[in-house]
Amino acid sequence: MFNTSEAYFGYATLGALAVFDDNLTDDEKLSAAEKKFDIARQCPHDAYVVDAFLFNSLARLHRREQAYALAERLSSLAGDMPERLYACFNRSLFTGQLNLMGRITDRLEKLGKDVKKERAIFMALSESGVDEKHLRGLLVEAGRVMKQFNLFHSANRIDTDDDIAYLTLLAIPDSDPEAVADCDIAISRAKVRYALEHGLDLSKLVIGCELARADL
Repeated sequence: MFNTSEAYFGYATLGALAVFDDNLTDDEKLSAAEKKFDIARQCPHDAYVVDAFLFNSLARLHRREQAYALAERLSSLAGDMPERLYACFNRSLFTGQLNLMGRITDRLEKLGKDVKKERAIFMALSESGVDEKHLRGLLVEAGRVMKQFNLFHSANRIDTDDDIAYLTLLAIPDSDPEAVADCDIAISRAKVRYALEHGLDLSKLVIGCELARADL
């Protein structure tokens, strides 16, 4: 692969694998990954694919704050490819970029795609009483809590009940169930602390953690 026109993909894959090296600190993992991504970019490459690998690496390390600009760039690189735009929506849900969520949903709708799920998620969060600044802040705090329990993020799930939005961070399927349960409680407490520190009424937003299904 490294001697073919797809060499960039091999280097991007090596970059993604670097963040799984338990012998490195998080900063060292990211540095090692970025070196491989830089090599990938020196080859003929698909910029969207390389940036997607980088985003996944940041997600693995719970580095949401470093992913905001990248999420925006990926949505631009996605063009009119629906599968890439749906992936970009999920990335904006991970970071809490509400405005980006709405714009991606509109783009998909203009392409004639089904956006019922995406529109429902966007509306549920928009009507929860929290703006983008604080949604992003809450997710950063939730990510820090997950990291404290050595849990890795799989996806976010949104449920609604009357006017309450339930935002659940799903840990990867092979996570320790007890750690997930403890993390769920800790995230709820972190939300309360965040609300008090910022003088917010977050009664319409519940944030927690669950174990993802193996088939997710």
